[in-house]
Amino acid sequence: MPEQQPPATASGLLIREWQVFLDGLAFMTRLNPARMIAEGALAATMRQMPLYGLLIGALCTVPLWTGMTAGHALAGSWLYVGLGMWLTRGLHWDGWADLWDAWGSSATGDRFWQIMKDSRTGAFGVMAIVLGMGGQMMCSAEILQGMPAAQAAGVLIWAPALGRTACVLLSFSGTQAACSSLGRQFLDGATPAALGISVVLCAFSGVWLTGVRILLLSLVFLAPGIIALRRLSRRQNGLNGDFMGAIIIWGELSALLAGALA
Repeated sequence: MPEQQPPATASGLLIREWQVFLDGLAFMTRLNPARMIAEGALAATMRQMPLYGLLIGALCTVPLWTGMTAGHALAGSWLYVGLGMWLTRGLHWDGWADLWDAWGSSATGDRFWQIMKDSRTGAFGVMAIVLGMGGQMMCSAEILQGMPAAQAAGVLIWAPALGRTACVLLSFSGTQAACSSLGRQFLDGATPAALGISVVLCAFSGVWLTGVRILLLSLVFLAPGIIALRRLSRRQNGLNGDFMGAIIIWGELSALLAGALA
């Protein structure tokens, strides 16, 4: 008979999840030194995506809750967006620009993927970066100017969490046909359990940090992006890391726009 594995203990589960969290920090942020990560280990980070977002959001709002940017909404919004880009090494913005370049070309099949994987940024990618970063800065400035500091901080902290939960949502419905081995790890990790954990974490933190109204309005803005990228991935027979990066940016924009308009 095969040897039975001992039941997992609470301390063992915590140690395992902490290691998963550190692996994700090393790959997706500057907060842990980059290192070699075991094959398949990145798949487990999908269930912790909202936690990475909350941590990044909290760090990006340090100038706000230290009072450094009090009365300076534009400077505060510039610091918020800039810190987010620095903490993530611009990882998701790269995917955002690549996807817009490929989509804007109207190419299909292999040509679509060649354009997306080209390291050079085209006109559509530049326009997307200007539109995306400009949108994040304008919306966060509106939030900083129009809300009490505590409420503004809540929206700014939660926005990256919504973006990363959107990544799990999109990946759950994705196909691996044209996906790289790295992107496939994340798609493999987008299981029903990971999706459920991410949605619950994002929903509870959203209600606590922003309130029900902003959360629901964020979902209204998020839905078209999820649907559009899902259709595009099916039309192009694949979904890779650039799709994931793009939907993270769209999710952040959705939360910030909802906070600005609310």
